[in-house]
Amino acid sequence: MIEKTRVLLVGYGCREAVLAMSIARQEAEIFCVVKFENPLIEQVAKDFQVVDHYTPKTIAQYATSVKTHLLIIGPEDPNRGPQAVQ
Repeated sequence: MIEKTRVLLVGYGCREAVLAMSIARQEAEIFCVVKFENPLIEQVAKDFQVVDHYTPKTIAQYATSVKTHLLIIGPEDPNRGPQAVQ
C-alpha cells in the first residue's frame, strides 16, 4: 500500500485555504498549524492545531508528531519557517 503524502500547512488565511483545498484534491493528508480557525481549512484538514504565536518549536513539534513529508509556510510570518525546520 502506498502511503499518502502528509503535508503540514502553516497559516490560516485565504491563500492557505486554497492551497489546502488544492492539495486535498491530490489525496494528500493535510495537517495545519493556525492562529485562527478557518472553516475551509477545517473541512479538508485531517488535524489542525490552533496556536497563539507561531514559533519554530511549536511548528517543529507538530511536524514531527504528524510525521510530515512536506511543510508549506504561509506569508503571515515567512521568516519563522526556515528556523522551524533547522
